[in-house]
Amino acid sequence: MKRTIILFTLLVLILSLTGCGGTVEKSEVDAVVTKLQYNPPEDYISPEYNFILKMPMLTLHTRPAEYLVTISYEGISVTFNDQKLFESLKEGDTITMVLVKKYNKNNKIVSKSLQYPNS
Repeated sequence: MKRTIILFTLLVLILSLTGCGGTVEKSEVDAVVTKLQYNPPEDYISPEYNFILKMPMLTLHTRPAEYLVTISYEGISVTFNDQKLFESLKEGDTITMVLVKKYNKNNKIVSKSLQYPNS
């Protein structure tokens, strides 16, 4: 039984690593900053049961600030949570991004996505 599970796992790993035989095309494009949104840090309290003291307690949690930057190009949009990027841009600015197009064996586009130029 263990051997069957190991063989099945190896087969799945091999098939997932080899992929579908498609290609990936990357090109630099000028995308537009469509939305900037700042969400301040937020403190909230939640009830939790303390098993050591054997009683319910209130616990303070902090949700960190979010610096959301939405960038769009030809109907594709991606949102980044990046403070430096947020502080350096305004809505309507153009930014150089990498457009990644993935093709299948029949040379049809499977997916499109935007990425930072350095990733």
